[in-house]
Amino acid sequence: MLQPPPLSPFLRAYYRWKALRLPWRRQFLVGLDLKNNTFWEFRDRGTPAPNGNSSPNTSPQVRWRRIVYPPAGSKLHPSEIQISPAWHQWLRHTRPSPPSLSEQAADVVRQEQMKVLAAQADARWAAKPGYVDAPGEAVRKPPLVGGGMVVERGEMEQAKEQQAQGKVEGKAQGKDEGEELRDQRKKTWERMQERAGSNQGKQDPWKQADAATAAQKGGAGGQSGEWQPEGWKPAARK
Repeated sequence: MLQPPPLSPFLRAYYRWKALRLPWRRQFLVGLDLKNNTFWEFRDRGTPAPNGNSSPNTSPQVRWRRIVYPPAGSKLHPSEIQISPAWHQWLRHTRPSPPSLSEQAADVVRQEQMKVLAAQADARWAAKPGYVDAPGEAVRKPPLVGGGMVVERGEMEQAKEQQAQGKVEGKAQGKDEGEELRDQRKKTWERMQERAGSNQGKQDPWKQADAATAAQKGGAGGQSGEWQPEGWKPAARK
């Protein structure tokens, strides 16, 4: 069974003296854990002392506060102290009595046994054949465990090489396609300029349509599309 680190005779006597519940004391030692962390009960200043015995079990009207301290000489921060579940329940007032050393050691042994049983159960489950795998076929290991990791790395390297080759070939093909597109655009632009130059000598069809509409409305003196109204000129005073 696990035992806490041995204490010096002086420290053992000091803890026994602090565990005595004397009437004038406001702080008492309750117990230790397997790491020699000390657990205490104390009353705030101004809290009246209970009548008779000062034990918190016999004085429920007084709420005793509970605290834990690391071993003497350690430089641990209070947030870095590791506490067992039993002592954690006692600190939160969900457990009335503190756990004994034998109970704490038995809890540690129980946790170790649970780990061993869980590992055995995992081994039995891994030994069973999978329902998805074909009968007689070896179960494939994950890519990050054992030899599967080497196979996965080889496949990744091959994929990277193929991707790099594809990029080089794609750049060459893209260059040829870009040159063809530029040639096609250049030829199209030249044809458009030739058509625009051949149509310069022809009359604008929109102007012809405007002139025909003006002739139908007002004859020769009708308004055309180029007519613009004149500005307003006020008449001279008489």
